[in-house]
Amino acid sequence: MASPDPLDLALADLRRLAQANGRRLTGCTEAELRELEVHAGGPLPRAYRRLMALAGCDAGGFMQGTDWQYPLVSELRAEADELLLEHGLGPLPADLFVFSMHQGYALCGFHLGASDDPHVVAFVHGLDRALRRTPRTFSAWLAASVAQELAARCR
Repeated sequence: MASPDPLDLALADLRRLAQANGRRLTGCTEAELRELEVHAGGPLPRAYRRLMALAGCDAGGFMQGTDWQYPLVSELRAEADELLLEHGLGPLPADLFVFSMHQGYALCGFHLGASDDPHVVAFVHGLDRALRRTPRTFSAWLAASVAQELAARCR
């Protein structure tokens, strides 16, 4: 028997988190996803599209305080470029899609066209001296983020 897809598990946990928060998930429409792809300059990875199709407009309280949802996500690249330029790190690589930004000092993204579940690239002001490729794929990052919020909710 095949083991469950980690992305399926993460999305199921996201549904549980929204339910625990007494909220509903609202995903992006196919038209909104295509708009993001036009803005990004290419196709978005399957793992990211699945998250956005499920919860891209309202994630039931997931990652409050972090900009990552539609339509704000389309503005994050400009903010991330500004953050890196402020620290003398130059502009972002052309193929980097920034999918989240926290309070103006931390960003996460991935390289377009890398895979259906690309590795996350991150930068945190005060910790990093450059963009760094994390060991986590997008699905693994999502699973860890949802698990962390579920654990905090259950304390």
